[in-house]
Amino acid sequence: DEGMHQSYMPMGQAARGIYEAVEQARVESIGANAMKGVAKNLDAALNARALQKGLHRVRGRDDAPLAEAVAMMVRERLTGREPPESARAATDVWRSYIEDKAGKSLDTLFDSIRDQQAFAKLTRKMLTDLGMGEELGEDPDDSSEDRSDNQESNESANEQGQGEDSTDTQGSTTEEAE
Repeated sequence: DEGMHQSYMPMGQAARGIYEAVEQARVESIGANAMKGVAKNLDAALNARALQKGLHRVRGRDDAPLAEAVAMMVRERLTGREPPESARAATDVWRSYIEDKAGKSLDTLFDSIRDQQAFAKLTRKMLTDLGMGEELGEDPDDSSEDRSDNQESNESANEQGQGEDSTDTQGSTTEEAE
């Protein structure tokens, strides 16, 4: 659901990159878990993308995008499949950092693999664990409650205001008539 995906999308560029990569890993993992042939095709595509991005030449964290490493580890948790050889170096340079900061969140992802909204919420929790909470922007769940509360308050105020306005309007009409 593209609308739901967009509503949970972080505002910051780094967090957004991870969010997008993790959602892609989720969708591909569903296919890989459902069909072995799809899993092999996705492995080949992932290997080709990693080679194209030069992930096989990574020597340190400066060479390896965090989003790629997180996505590889998410895929690993969701499918049980290790990263392809071409992406192992990029994953391994970040693995201890990601595990230390967000390992618990990673462990909970599989339970919500088929629930996009729950998965998006867990991904945002994982981003907070990784120190990117300030990049998330508004929590879509909080803002919808706030909108509901504000809407109810506005409706209540409007109802009260309409009664007062009609009295004022009638009063001023009466005054103008005199």
